[in-house]
Amino acid sequence: MSRAVHRLGKRQFDKKVEISRTDELGMLAQDFNIMIDQLFDYEQKQKQWLSDISHELRSKRSINPIFQRGVFHEIVGHLLTNR
Repeated sequence: MSRAVHRLGKRQFDKKVEISRTDELGMLAQDFNIMIDQLFDYEQKQKQWLSDISHELRSKRSINPIFQRGVFHEIVGHLLTNR
């Protein structure tokens, strides 16, 4: 479980906790695996949202370039500081 926590801290969502128990620790491991899946989904949605908003801010139909850069840097800065 400790290794899984360290991997999760490094955003390594590919490995899950092996569940071989049915007691409270087994339930905790199961919940931990669910949390890993949810965090992975959240991160994927966040990346997609950032990609979508970046595309919109760069499009010719969008707002003026000075405002674009300011909004983009504000969003990216916020996302990077809240990791």
